[in-house]
Amino acid sequence: MNRDVFIGKHIKVVQSTNAEQIGMEGTIVDETKNTFVVDGKTLIKDHAVFEIDGKEVQGKDILGRTEERIKK
Repeated sequence: MNRDVFIGKHIKVVQSTNAEQIGMEGTIVDETKNTFVVDGKTLIKDHAVFEIDGKEVQGKDILGRTEERIKK
């Protein structure tokens, strides 16, 4: 999944160092090297495990910009 473009996909926070974000879900509206913006809230990739379109993804495994992941 590390070659995917995530903007527009459904995301749910499965685990996080920020307990308030666990269970949060919505649509990814923007992505930076280290974060996702989900319905106005910023999620730090490295601090969480996400479910994106039904697949569990470690945030640390998807660090980097979309164009950087595609090149790998």
